[in-house]
Amino acid sequence: MSGMAGRAVTSSVLAMVLDRCRVMGVVNVTPDSFSDGGCYATTEAAVAHGIALRAAGADYVDVGGESTRPGAARIDAATELRRVLPVVAGLTAAGVAVSVDTTRARVAEAAIGAGAVLVNDVSGGRADPDMAAVVAAAGLPWVLTHTRGGSRDMYAAAVYDDVVRDVVAELRRCADDAVAAGVDPGRIVLDPGIGFAKHAEHSWALLAHLDALVALGFPVLVGASRKSFLAEALPPSRSSADRDAATLATTVIAALAGAWGVRVHDAAGSADAVRVVAALRDARGAVAARRAGRGGPMTPLRVFVVDDHSVVRRGVVSYLDVLDDVEVVGEAADGRDALEKLGALDTTATLPDVVLMDLQMPRMDGVTATGEITARFPSVRVVILTSFGENERVHAALQQGAAGYLLKDAGAAEVAAALYAAARGEVFLDAAVARRLTQEIRGPRSGLAALTSREREILVLVAAGMSNKAIASELVISERTARTHVSNVLGKLNLTSRTQAALVAVKEGLVGPR
Repeated sequence: MSGMAGRAVTSSVLAMVLDRCRVMGVVNVTPDSFSDGGCYATTEAAVAHGIALRAAGADYVDVGGESTRPGAARIDAATELRRVLPVVAGLTAAGVAVSVDTTRARVAEAAIGAGAVLVNDVSGGRADPDMAAVVAAAGLPWVLTHTRGGSRDMYAAAVYDDVVRDVVAELRRCADDAVAAGVDPGRIVLDPGIGFAKHAEHSWALLAHLDALVALGFPVLVGASRKSFLAEALPPSRSSADRDAATLATTVIAALAGAWGVRVHDAAGSADAVRVVAALRDARGAVAARRAGRGGPMTPLRVFVVDDHSVVRRGVVSYLDVLDDVEVVGEAADGRDALEKLGALDTTATLPDVVLMDLQMPRMDGVTATGEITARFPSVRVVILTSFGENERVHAALQQGAAGYLLKDAGAAEVAAALYAAARGEVFLDAAVARRLTQEIRGPRSGLAALTSREREILVLVAAGMSNKAIASELVISERTARTHVSNVLGKLNLTSRTQAALVAVKEGLVGPR
């Protein structure tokens, strides 16, 4: 397994086992960040702090080498790289899941190479046109933060008709642009940008209406930690470092609103808070599911779990075991193993109500196994739980009789709802899956309309006969990024060669005939 594939598996396992709001701890390797600038300016201090944050309960540690506080001046890429890379490498070596806080594609690409598993871009993808290609090639989560302008002039742009509506609309456009640039929509995380081009009243309004952003269907990250808007609710003597208790309150607000994660300076309190909120949500979800169409005396819902990754399987089973009206009646490591064990249960009339099954497995994959199970055991419903959400896989699973399709970052309420829906004879789709299918039905953009402005530029250079290396030199990007751009262009135009691309460019009038 390659390093990138290993990180992807680790990320999906983490998402499945957690089943709660994530906590992202902050490590600023900067001299001028608003709260802790200069505290962790050396590699040793930054790595030690990151390890301490992980020990305190942080799921990710977000490493940044450039201050984005209001009024901060930009630094050059070489300085940012010098600050960030040793810390990313050191934390990765210590087993910490690292996020890199950067707006530069060059820094993100280098940090990913050093072990980062997530890119946190406070520009919302606007600062560097090459960032989308880097993220798409890596297949990692990408946080898109709402802002307007740069650090020095952001407050001049803090003018809104309706801040909640405006921020939601602008983040939707950021996400659409990212998807058009080849980024998997299932990897996009949105951040309302508390404090970024926002006055205090704007930040409070967004915090009060996080549900409007959550409703878009993307995971939501909230970064309110120690920020100045909190001072309005506190005694005037409090410094930014004295706002951790107030930050903890925002963590609870975000978790209750359904946020995917919170970005905080002090991890311990928020780590406890999100677990308490998760327990509360699980209790509410279990009661609601029990009341939804399953009246009368309750018998436990019998569930059989199939996944070739033992850690994921145990995580799923552990979660299901805490639900009062769910009984896990068996486990299997792949489709063939599942069929054999279901056959044994059938002989004793103890078949499960629902099989919760992965797709990518040895010996027999989930799609084939779904067809076999629904044919041999008609009373058993199958819900797919996988890291893969491409429409082709969804179609194949549903055609074989699947009663549900979930991605492995699904929340507790979604998993419970899918199981109960299947038991009632209904079909349940993950929000991200439903969004992709809706886009397919509406009809995706095709031809040149599907290309971003950078990809059109790439198409012109390909038509000019330039190699990936030459394109990289021309556009001042890495050869790997150029290669990804060319691949995206060919894929979106359904082409198989550069010659075909050149002919399309001539036909569409982008270049003259040679």
